[in-house]
Amino acid sequence: MKTRPHLFFSICLLLLLAACQGHRGASPAVLDYFAQVDTALSEEGHYRNLIEVRLAQLHDQAANAVTLEERYFCYRYLTDLYQDYVLDSAVVYADRCYRLAHELHRPKLMAESCVMRARICFRQGALSSMSKALDEAQSLPMAQEVRLEYYYQQFSLWVQRSIESEIFFLPEVHLYADSIFALEPDSCASIHLATRFWVEETAYRDDLCQLTMQQIDRTNPDDPWYAELCCNVSVLSTELRQVDDRVKYLAKGVIADIHHARSGRLMLSLLASLAAEQGELAYAHRFTQACINRQNEYSDAESSLAESTWTTYTPLPATSIYEATIDHLEEDAHTHRRVFWILIFSFDALVLLLVVIFILFRRQIRLKRRMQDSLSQLTRLHADLQETHAALGEKQQLLEDTNASLVEANYIKEECIGYAFILSADYLSQMTGLRRDLTRKLKARQYDDALRQLSGTGPYGQAASSGSRNLMARFDAMFLSLFPDFVKQFNDLLQPEAIITPRGSEQLNTDLRIYALVRLGITSSIKIAHILGLSPQTVYNIRLRVRHSALPLPDDGTTFVDLVRRIGGKKVPDATAPSEDF
Repeated sequence: MKTRPHLFFSICLLLLLAACQGHRGASPAVLDYFAQVDTALSEEGHYRNLIEVRLAQLHDQAANAVTLEERYFCYRYLTDLYQDYVLDSAVVYADRCYRLAHELHRPKLMAESCVMRARICFRQGALSSMSKALDEAQSLPMAQEVRLEYYYQQFSLWVQRSIESEIFFLPEVHLYADSIFALEPDSCASIHLATRFWVEETAYRDDLCQLTMQQIDRTNPDDPWYAELCCNVSVLSTELRQVDDRVKYLAKGVIADIHHARSGRLMLSLLASLAAEQGELAYAHRFTQACINRQNEYSDAESSLAESTWTTYTPLPATSIYEATIDHLEEDAHTHRRVFWILIFSFDALVLLLVVIFILFRRQIRLKRRMQDSLSQLTRLHADLQETHAALGEKQQLLEDTNASLVEANYIKEECIGYAFILSADYLSQMTGLRRDLTRKLKARQYDDALRQLSGTGPYGQAASSGSRNLMARFDAMFLSLFPDFVKQFNDLLQPEAIITPRGSEQLNTDLRIYALVRLGITSSIKIAHILGLSPQTVYNIRLRVRHSALPLPDDGTTFVDLVRRIGGKKVPDATAPSEDF
């Protein structure tokens, strides 16, 4: 019967925990990626400031450029920075690059500026202007990197025309895609196009996903293709149902866009949808709000192929969040119903448990007689406790004695502090008067009078001599007020023929003052000599002479300094300074 209440409690708690266990939530790795993106969003202003600083540097370099070629490259860098940041400024600097290339009569730079203008026109949605720029670049010689960009812009143009004509895809799309593959099969552009063409081919998805991941590992996060490839892996992982990879590469892409002040609306929306699917509604709301903010800030800065072709594979974040919220509400309602029935069962079990406890209580009454034996045992224990109490009383007395010693030491400290403060105040007052008199005489050019006052026969020299005597007299009075029986008790430590007696009106002589300072805890001969105005050797000789005239010391290792410091009837704790035994 004794184990049944515990059994009831265990069953009730297990059922309640099982009922309250809700949605398992996202994995720790996914939560860590969400947290990294959230941190990057909170630091977005910092990265924008870095871009602004870089833009200002490029503006200064362009203004101070010596040659047209240097200015051209400054304008090209400005165009690359502005195309994802402020599209109108990118248009301006792309046109400037175009004009400078014609002034330089450099065909390759002219081709590069035309491709650059085409890329900006595509982002503006001006397909006709984009087509004219690409047609002009077609007849010019190009570097391999520029030609690869030329093919990609032609590919983007014909993909957009295919979408407008509702034909999937026009022959020109395949033509320029093949040109890209032939020019640089291992480039980011080639991997990007392969993902777009074969995303629906189930047999290639896993290999294509691995190939894209390897390309991402080889690509610098500062490369604009980095974010695009991360988006590709996310879409491929969607088809393969690999949630961790989707979140991982989406987070990498979004963070790369934030670091370079790019919009990244598509990947943020995908990330918000994934957060909603994983039940992390707070992150989903945060990422969706960031998408809305980017829509307002980059309304004309992004019209890329990614957002037009990948949207068919991605859910809208608001719809995903709404569906996830409904699912969570339904799950919570189901959990509440389970909790309600578990509580009903627990209440019934609790009533039964109370009945069992009542029965056990009645059984406890029968055990009352057995308590008598326990009472006798407690009596014996009480006697033992009284003996322990007596031992504790002795310890208490020892603590009280120690406390009295501490009180005495504290009182000595306070008196010494007050004495030092008064002496310092008197000394400061004398020094202030001396400074005032000397200043007045020096201003009056009375140099002889000033020297006369500072000489030994002058008022300040006599004041110094009398001040030293007054210092010793005041110290004697202060010390004897603390230890009125010091002279008697100190002489008790000496042999009868070596008793020290002050002369005349002196309260303490030099020997007694030295050991008075020892009693206060100053055991260093150098410090004592400094205080009394003596040489360290003189103090050492006096202490040595007095030590030799003392009575024999006890055999327990107690030194003469220890005996001096016990004068007053209480043993003072050892000083922190090392003691000198003479």
